[in-house]
Parts: sequence; C-alpha cells; structure tokens
Amino acid sequence: MFKDKKLLSILGLSFISFFSTIWIRKADLMESRNFITAREIVFNNEWLVTTLNGQYRFEKPPLPTWFTAVVMKISNNFSDEWILRLPVALVSVLLIFFIYRFVQELSNNKNLPFLVSFVATTTFMITKVGGENAWDAYPYIFMFGSITYLLKSINSKSFLNLLFASVLLAASLLSKGPVAIYGMFLPFIISYIWIYKFKKIQENHRQIILYVLIGLILASIWPIAMILENKELFFSVMNKEKNTWTSKHVKSFFFYFNYFYFMGIWIFFSIITFFKKWNLKNSEDNKFFKFGILWSILTFLLLSFIKMKKERYGFPIYVVSSIPIGVILNYYLNSDWNLLKKSDKILFYMQATLITVLSIGSIGLIFWKKSNFYYLTIPFFILLVYLFKDRLIDKKNFKKKV
Repeated sequence: MFKDKKLLSILGLSFISFFSTIWIRKADLMESRNFITAREIVFNNEWLVTTLNGQYRFEKPPLPTWFTAVVMKISNNFSDEWILRLPVALVSVLLIFFIYRFVQELSNNKNLPFLVSFVATTTFMITKVGGENAWDAYPYIFMFGSITYLLKSINSKSFLNLLFASVLLAASLLSKGPVAIYGMFLPFIISYIWIYKFKKIQENHRQIILYVLIGLILASIWPIAMILENKELFFSVMNKEKNTWTSKHVKSFFFYFNYFYFMGIWIFFSIITFFKKWNLKNSEDNKFFKFGILWSILTFLLLSFIKMKKERYGFPIYVVSSIPIGVILNYYLNSDWNLLKKSDKILFYMQATLITVLSIGSIGLIFWKKSNFYYLTIPFFILLVYLFKDRLIDKKNFKKKV
C-alpha cells in the first residue's frame, strides 16, 4: 500500500475533501438521534442495548452509533459536531480506498484506479453525505468494501480476504439493515454476471455461500440479543420500520433524476456517459465501462422502485457512477487531441470550462454563508490544483493533450 504513490495521493486528497466539510452544517434530526444515543451509551456504559432519551432504540442498527460513542469516550467531547463527525469522515476515506482496490481487481489499466477514485472524491453528494454522521453512508461504504474483498478472494483464493469481505458485509447489515444488499450488492451481481459471465461465480459458488453465511451469522448477533432483551417491542419496531418504506417520504419514481445535478462538477460527463456511444479502443476498458454503466442503471432503477425516497438515499448511485465517469476521464487524458471527434472536443471544453470557472468561483463561496454550497469548494480546489497542473495546462503537453 505505502509503495503505491497514486493510492497515497488519492487518500491524501480524500482526507482534504471529507475532513474539510465536517464542521459546516448544523446537525439534522437523524444526526441528533445518533449523537444522543451515542452519549447515552457512554453515560450508561451500556453498549449492546442502545437507547434514545432513555427508551429502547431498535429502529436503527447500532454500528454507526458505536463508532460515534467511541469518539466521545476517547475525546471526552459530547457536543462539538465536527468531532462527532470524525467517524463518518474516516469511513468515507475508507470508501475511496475500497474504490481504488475495486478498480484494480477488474482492470489492468494503471491509471483507472486513481481516476475513478478521484471522481468519487470530488463528487458533490459523496462529499456531502460523507460529512454527515447519520446512517446513510455507512451501509453502502461497507458493502462496497465487502464486494471489493469478495472479488479479491475469488481472484486470489485467499480465505483472509473472504473473511474480511464477510466482516464488511456484517458491518453493512449492522449499519442500516439490508438496504445495501438491495441497493448495491444485487445490482452488482447482476451486472457482473451480465458483463463478465456467470462462469467465475459458478466456479466459486461455495466460497460465495461461505462469505454470505459468515456475514449473516456475525450480523445476527445484535438483533438476536435484542430479541432476547425485549422480543415484543423489537418485532413491533421492525414492523413499524417496514411500513415506513411505503408510507413516509413517498416520492415519484423519477425523483432520483436530480442525480445529475448532485454529481456537481461532473454533471456533463455524467449526462453524456449514458447517451453517447463511446469508442474506448481498449477492449478491457470497454468491458469495464459497460459494467459500470449497467451497475449504475440498475442501482438507479432499484432505488427508484422504492416509494420512500430522500436525496441522500441515492448515495450508492453516485458511488457507482464514478466508475464510467472515471473511464471517460481516462479516455480524454490519454487520447491524442487531434484524433478526437469534434463532438468529443466540445464535450471536453464544456466539462473543463465548468471545472475551471467553478474552481475559481469557489473562492467567493467561502465568504458566502451558505453551508450547502461550501461542499463544492474543496473538490474544485482539488481539481484545479491537481488535475490541471500537469495534464491540461502544461505547455510541453498542450498541443498533444489540449
């Protein structure tokens, strides 16, 4: 890991991206519930049976709250929101690590792991949710890591990787139940089988079954303990939570079409990715690109079928969409400018102009007291300094690349 300079570089950028936004917003209702429950864990020294204002807290699995409680106990700080958001920022950096390793497993292109991770690090909604210590980021981040190490275990036949994948699966389930299985794992499996064929899954079916069993066993410890604690209340809460998915925050099937807006600086690439037929020349890049597109579409559709919708519930769409956008970015940065089609050049100019203008304009956003817009500033600075410094404005490469 420490010999991989690109990985170290992207992790450094992700630290800037996530840790620079944890002080911005006031805690909303969900964050406040997490903080109160974590505080009661520490005050009561009761880690297994969680409570909210003295009442059983069975509505949400406890892992994110446990992380928050650990930070409270270590720091002896129970009120500063930026300190209480340290766990989600750290886990968000971990997401970038998982993305980097995931791309390495499915692509031999040495540039793609960095570029796909780079897109994720500078995507508006990922940065925003990664700075809010509610439950929404945790299940999908752990699930992405679980998928990554499942692939690594299949490719390497390593039981250690398989065990780690199972632990991450359990962590996902203990963060928000089975939402990430439906919203990330299911579309991944379908996309992987469709693009990379069923043979590899079939050859490793015992390994995959073992992975699922270990994960489920580990994840079942807490709910079983809560059933033993108060069976009637636990099942009553579970039934109520099940009903909320069809009765609360009901939105149109097309609600997540604002996805493009929340891609932030990558809005042009995110739109054109789905509507333009790309000729990437490298067959492996084409396959990986198609996989990323299919995974993104299926994730979008599955989440859209659920009646209950919030903007942050679309988090996995942004994570997965970093894959095809990263491939397109790699296409531009490694193509001879003179050989590009006119339409490709126009798209590149639109995307590059947006990044440049907003990167410069982000200086003004710092002094504009609108917290939501500040989430844009850090990614813009990162892009302006890092992405453009060598590849887009370097005079030696200007004629070749731009």
